[in-house]
Parts: sequence; C-alpha cells; structure tokens
Amino acid sequence: MKIKTVYYALLTPGQLFNLSEGTLSLAHSAQLPEGPLVSFLSTVDRCHQDFSKGFQRDDKNPYTEEKAQRDSERDEAFLAFRGYVEACTHRPDASVTEPAEEILEVIRKYGWSSWSEGYQKQSALHTNMIEELKQEHAEQMNAIGAASPWFEELEQAQAAFSAVKISSVSNTPDCVTLSETRKPLEQSLRNFYAIVDLLAQSEENETLNQLIRDLNQLITETMAIARAAQTRRDKEQEEVEPGQN
Repeated sequence: MKIKTVYYALLTPGQLFNLSEGTLSLAHSAQLPEGPLVSFLSTVDRCHQDFSKGFQRDDKNPYTEEKAQRDSERDEAFLAFRGYVEACTHRPDASVTEPAEEILEVIRKYGWSSWSEGYQKQSALHTNMIEELKQEHAEQMNAIGAASPWFEELEQAQAAFSAVKISSVSNTPDCVTLSETRKPLEQSLRNFYAIVDLLAQSEENETLNQLIRDLNQLITETMAIARAAQTRRDKEQEEVEPGQN
C-alpha cells in the first residue's frame, strides 16, 4: 500500500491549504513515534503556517501575479539549462562530456531541485550559481555551447524576477504571498508522504498503514474536487472564447 499521487498543479491555493491541514490533522491524530516522521511532519507544519499567512495578504499585493509569472519563466529557464547540460554529458566526445560534468557539479552544488524552493532561497541559489559559472567556468560553458542561449535565458529570467521582487519589496514591504510559500509547502508534503511510504514498506506497522489509508481518502477527495473545478473552468473558457463553434 502506497500513498496516492497528488497532482499539485491542479490544486487551487484553498485546496492545497485543505490538503495540508488535513494531512497535519491525520498525522497528529495517528500519534506517530519520535523519529524521522515527526521531523518531516514539523516541516510540513511550519510551511503550512507560512502558507496560511499568505491568505491574509496575497490579494492586496499588486505584484503577486507578476512575480508568479516571472518565477515560472525562471523555473523553465533553469530546467532547460540543466537539461541541456545533462544531455551534453551523454555525448561521445570527451571534449564535450568532461566540461559538461564540471558544470553539472556546480548545478548539483546549488541544488538540483533549486527551482522548487521558495522565492528568496531560489533567488540566492541561482544568483550564486550564475556568478560562479560566469567567473570560474566560462571556458567549460563555451566548450559545450551552454553560454548561449541556455545560460543567457536563465540569467535574463533571474534578472527579470529580481527586478519585480525589488519593486514588490519597495512598494509592499513585509508582504508574505501564497505564491512565495506554495513551493516549500508542496515539497514538504512530498517529502512527508515519501518517508511514510518508505517506513511502511520497511516494516509492518498498522499505525502507518492506517495513516496511509486515511491520507489516500483525503487525497482522493481533494483531487476529485480539484478535477471537477478544473473541468468547470475549462468549460467556461470554451464558452467565452470566440470561434470555437
């Protein structure tokens, strides 16, 4: 028995909040033993609290939507750059694979999944990674053709996000948004579900098995609501778009 897959992209902020809150409630009720599970659960709890603060302010921040868009563009640029460098490590030419491996180590150093971090941490990681690649690995970047356009697009996307972030901080200080805290909450849930699965598979434990059954019920209900809402939105969009008949 394993925990069902959660398709986070389908969840509205409210649905994600309910999933997180439900997960915390079920896990605390299960009275988990001290150890890794409690540590992972405390991270979910902290991220959930940060996310909940966004409900109070997100709608009032005029930069929320633009930051989310720039962050999405930055994520795509990072994934494209990372994917290109990784592909180069599989080339038969050592003059390409060797510098590609060096660059890949720098990417790993700053976080293979850095794109999934919150705004502030991701910005710090990407800024430092970009600077190191420019200053210390320019030769390797040129050797595999990563400097243009892959690296340029990442650098530009990071700069564009930073510009919006600066404007946001200058005009709406101390504003915690849903977008900024969503990624850490999603990642903390993924990590918690994964450790529950691993421990349940490694030992026969009815407490964990029951927790998995309860979580699966919560996930099933949450995803059913999310899919139904998405279907309604898609239908409404089709009705308002001209030329679809």
